[in-house]
Amino acid sequence: MRRIVVYSAIFALIYLVLDFSYLIFIKKLPFLSALNENLPLQISMVIIFLITGFILEKSSNTDVKTEKKEESYISLQKAIISSIFSPISLDLKSQNLLQEVANTLSLEFATLLNYKKDEIINIAEISPNEHFSVSKNISLKQQGSSQLERMILDFHASSEEFSIKNFNEYSVVFSSLKPSYLTKEIGCLVLVFKKDIEIDDKIKEFIDFLSQNIEFSLSLWLKKEELSQVSSSSPVSISLPNGIEPYAKMEEVLTFETRRYKRYGAPLALLLFSVDHFENLSNIFGKEKGDLLLKEILLLVKNATRTTDIVAHWKDGIFAVVMPQNSFGDASALANKLRGLIAKRHFSNLGKVTCSFGASMLESLKDSSDLLKQRALDALNKAKSLGGDRAEIVPYSTEFESLSIR
Repeated sequence: MRRIVVYSAIFALIYLVLDFSYLIFIKKLPFLSALNENLPLQISMVIIFLITGFILEKSSNTDVKTEKKEESYISLQKAIISSIFSPISLDLKSQNLLQEVANTLSLEFATLLNYKKDEIINIAEISPNEHFSVSKNISLKQQGSSQLERMILDFHASSEEFSIKNFNEYSVVFSSLKPSYLTKEIGCLVLVFKKDIEIDDKIKEFIDFLSQNIEFSLSLWLKKEELSQVSSSSPVSISLPNGIEPYAKMEEVLTFETRRYKRYGAPLALLLFSVDHFENLSNIFGKEKGDLLLKEILLLVKNATRTTDIVAHWKDGIFAVVMPQNSFGDASALANKLRGLIAKRHFSNLGKVTCSFGASMLESLKDSSDLLKQRALDALNKAKSLGGDRAEIVPYSTEFESLSIR
């Protein structure tokens, strides 16, 4: 459009110059006579010049505004990236970030939400418009206390990754937060605009960038929270024997091996085990003897596994064996071997004890380390519910029933 305007102005200028030249130099008319010869047409040309100047000025101002908007986007992107590695708490970090986003995009409201099993947690919100607010906890079993909360619940129930909904004079943008290595959403970002603000491709691209970085930061925080809860809730206070890894190391290995499986197809199995009725044993014989029993069992398991296997503390009196390059049959064989070794062993001070085992393995590219852990834990709980001193092996595929070994 701007190019057409410029070409029109140049054409008008050339026409005026040629017209005056013809009248003055060819027809030999005086200047004033030449000026009056085609007065209406010449006035039209002058008007074209004025209009052209006005349009170019407006275009220039628009370009300046666009450049300033681009600069603000770039500045905010840098702030987003730097905030990921900020040591401050997630809620304060999110509050500061949402404030900058609200200023840049002229938002009426913004909130960061975290999905839990039975509720949605409001981590942080910014509300320049006091008409908007979201409860700190939104129950999934209720309908929400406001129109915005009901829209949030509807988006949570849907499978959409991005959505724009309108109500009253506002447009509400929902962007789900789902890291690529997880199978389900961990939350969503909600941004409220006035309807007169066009949500163009540039804004959508920016919101996508914002969501990707926030979901990364949120997933790190959730993982850190999980590790902290495991560390604080575990009743096992023994110092782990040499070669027995802590939970954090086991988690690191599981993540690495899961990625290796998805890239190269390298099999991976996870075996969980715990001492049957351990809490009762500790109450009867004392905590010190209970700790010695756990150490003996862990050393026995460590000596019975391969050097490439990782034996680690899990949580709540549960221990794990991470088995790279192990298939369904390998996991079954190891579980049966360990169950037999422990059942036959006479442990100092406590005599004979038994253990329960639960295992699973990766068998699909859609699988994840979180699903692997959950299946193994479900298998262990099933073994314990059936009386203990047994192993339950649960493969990924639903076409298999769990395999019981006793």
